[in-house]
Parts: sequence; structure tokens; C-alpha cells
Amino acid sequence: MNSVLQPILATPYLNEYFLNTFSTEKKLRTTRVAEAYHELLRECSSSRSSVTPSSIKNAVSRTGGGAASFSGYGQQDSQEFMRFLLDRMHDELNRVQKKPPYKELNFGKMSIDK
Repeated sequence: MNSVLQPILATPYLNEYFLNTFSTEKKLRTTRVAEAYHELLRECSSSRSSVTPSSIKNAVSRTGGGAASFSGYGQQDSQEFMRFLLDRMHDELNRVQKKPPYKELNFGKMSIDK
């Protein structure tokens, strides 16, 4: 988990959003994992000592949708954890409540340059 959290915590645009905008936006749905990441980021930026990411571990463990493999303290694949964490935060923060219907794009009459 630490091997995934370290590069994510070093992502400037993501951290700027969570430090400056996240708490002021109206939440459209439950944001358990995103809130845990926000707490972890605030704790890391204010602490001079080591930080334990237990809040994000607990949030991921309690989240449905395939997170059962991340419950407990067994060793897991870091790539799977990263994909799950980023996908879950994306789902929680997505502002689109209803997807627009699929529309086929037709570029048959345009030149390749366009």
C-alpha cells in the first residue's frame, strides 16, 4: 500500500484539488475513500514524523465492489490496489450523475487531415 500511496501523494494537481477544493464542493454521493485520502494528505502535509495510512486502509476495506480482497493484512498486488484506489476515488468524485446516451460519430466524409 505504501508503494502506491507515495507516488500518489506526490502528484501535485491531485493534491492541489484535495487540499484546496475537495472540502468546499458539494458531495453528490458517498466519498468514503476520497475523504480518507484527503485526511491522509492533510496529515502528511502537517506532520513532521511518519504517518500511518490506517484511515485509507479501513475505507478501502469497508468499500464494496471487489474490495474484499483488500480486507485484512495479507499481501496484495500493488498494481491492483492502485487501480482500485484510483478507480474508487474517480467514481466517488465523478460529477456526472447520468451518462449521456451513446452516439456514433461519423467522420466518413471528412479528410484524414481533419
